[in-house]
Amino acid sequence: MFSRLHVEYTRIVHYSRAYGHPFYFVSLSRGVNGEPWTRQAARDVFKRAASSIGLTSGISMHSFRHAYARALKRRGISSEMLQVCLHHSSPMSQRVYSVPSPMDINVALSNIMSGHMIGLPRDDINFRSDPLGLYGGVGWTSDLMR
Repeated sequence: MFSRLHVEYTRIVHYSRAYGHPFYFVSLSRGVNGEPWTRQAARDVFKRAASSIGLTSGISMHSFRHAYARALKRRGISSEMLQVCLHHSSPMSQRVYSVPSPMDINVALSNIMSGHMIGLPRDDINFRSDPLGLYGGVGWTSDLMR
């Protein structure tokens, strides 16, 4: 699907180096036709697109960078490789991008409860690590304390 949209977009926009720059997303407005989108224009388009599918808060274009880093970490990529993929000069820079999401924490806790984590006896786990039940859903901690 993307390749068909790309072909149609380039046919309509006449994307080429003739504009004197390598940018894919360009303005179609009179007077600035073919110029690269401004950062604000890109944010506005993103915000409208996100809103059209019901995402109205807590998401930005930068969110994709965090999602990319988390996806790589979930698949077991090393810290050194993650640093290269994120184009960071320091390994410390990538830590903020790979903080576990609430979903990651929920999956880990669920795995412990279902016995999928080898070497962790159920009785030895301190269930007070989530006293408000934020990561396990309704009744998670209260069910465990019975």
